[in-house]
Amino acid sequence: MFQILICEDHLEDIKHLSHLIHDAFAQENISYHLTILNEKSDLNFKNYDLIFLDIRLTSYNGIQLGHLIRRQCPKIPIIITSLYAEYLQQGYLIEAKRYLLKPISFLDFQRVFYDVILGDCKQQKALTDLKISPYKIYYKDVYYVEFYDRHTYLYLKHKKYRTTYSLSYWKECLSFYDFGQSYKAFLVSYRHIADLTRDKKDILLTNGVSIPLSKKYKASFMKGYLHYLQCSQ
Repeated sequence: MFQILICEDHLEDIKHLSHLIHDAFAQENISYHLTILNEKSDLNFKNYDLIFLDIRLTSYNGIQLGHLIRRQCPKIPIIITSLYAEYLQQGYLIEAKRYLLKPISFLDFQRVFYDVILGDCKQQKALTDLKISPYKIYYKDVYYVEFYDRHTYLYLKHKKYRTTYSLSYWKECLSFYDFGQSYKAFLVSYRHIADLTRDKKDILLTNGVSIPLSKKYKASFMKGYLHYLQCSQ
């Protein structure tokens, strides 16, 4: 699930931004969780995938908060929002990814959504789980996931990782990162598909591996794959 933090203390702006986020994520069928920063919030930003930050906050200094976020999470995308154009320029100090001038228009938000969320976030996001690996595993590098012998296995180009998580866990975790279920025991990355067999019973991956495509999952899998191709053009 995609984790989003809004650092904003104007109620109407929070409602408007939340509405834009909901519409964009619902359109792409992406599950997300939205958190609003407040005075009682734990200032630990490592669990978020994206942060919207208004430079001019009542409870916090926006620039100082941005520096704190950047120290904890050097690569997390920060999107600066402000009613005043001069405040947007301060976003350069914290290496913000994009800038949105209030009131945020639907078209401006859509551009940010596709460029940053559907583009950069998918490239940068990595799995950090010491039970699986002492190193980051970038989701873009996972070719497929297989369940067998009561374990799930993540397959990269030259490595394989065994996990104790269920396939349903990985299905929810990886849905945002362009994975689809092709068979009862397989999740496949759309980005690593090379071709389908003529009878469309098997998926050929770019590493030469063949994955089965069952009748039960074919329609939803192909719908997801076509959507991926359209969005990646």
